[in-house]
Amino acid sequence: AKCVARFAFFASCVQDEEQEYFFPVHRKLCDFLQKNSERSPAPRHMVVMPRGSLKSTICTVLYPLWRALCDPSIRILMVMNTMPNAKSKLREIRGRIETDPTILGLFPDRIPNFRKTRWSDVQAELERPKCPFPEATWEAAGLRSTLTSRHYDMIIEDDTVAPGLEDLAVETIMPSQEEIDQAIGWHRIATPLMIDHTKGERLVVGTRWAYQDLNRYVMDNEPEYKVFNVPAITNGVAIMPKLSEENLEGVKKSVGSYMFAALYMNSPMKPDDMIFQDSWWQEYKQPPEEVK
Repeated sequence: AKCVARFAFFASCVQDEEQEYFFPVHRKLCDFLQKNSERSPAPRHMVVMPRGSLKSTICTVLYPLWRALCDPSIRILMVMNTMPNAKSKLREIRGRIETDPTILGLFPDRIPNFRKTRWSDVQAELERPKCPFPEATWEAAGLRSTLTSRHYDMIIEDDTVAPGLEDLAVETIMPSQEEIDQAIGWHRIATPLMIDHTKGERLVVGTRWAYQDLNRYVMDNEPEYKVFNVPAITNGVAIMPKLSEENLEGVKKSVGSYMFAALYMNSPMKPDDMIFQDSWWQEYKQPPEEVK
């Protein structure tokens, strides 16, 4: 009954005890999501937190898992910048349902027959009342996925503005303007994917990568969104031990002051304040004639 009544309690029960990651900031985040969803028939919320703060674990794994265990008829779409990233989140949800003793013990009536239901990294379905829904309980998608004739009760957009994994393997870089525009464009046209936009839930989760990113677009243009904006160091105190100033000192040296301010302090510099403007940079396969 406590797990159903309060998301924060559920999240604390299914945390990884070895990692001990559930800190007060995570409890506040859980309560923020739950209160918003209960106060409005069409909740709109956005979570802005640093890299490594476990925002995706809370928002894109545990929250949709909890919502579905409480209401197995719900249909949730989880969108990330790439399909492999979205699949990884759905894979984690599946893994928890298959192995977590708390979930298996408290919600046995929700556990499906994995051989007789949709149970993949693209679609996964709980045991639920028979209904003609073409959508599964959870579905994963990238920004380029085709979602024809699909409709959902909840859409989660998690770090849709982020470089691809192949970029991060080389160095931490800003997304291109094209990648930013693609994420904003997807966000704007996602409303028709709701079963009923007057009742459905939208959740935007992200790290700041650039000033004019999806987070800034939502803040400037969609006042109905409630925002949970917490940087790594808040009022001089680290929100969790791994994000302390001491632990982040090496990170700041590695990524540089601009990316550190964006990725960990949620405050990317305004383009007008930059000494070198992005529009000045050009790439040439060969030096231009005036340089020769």
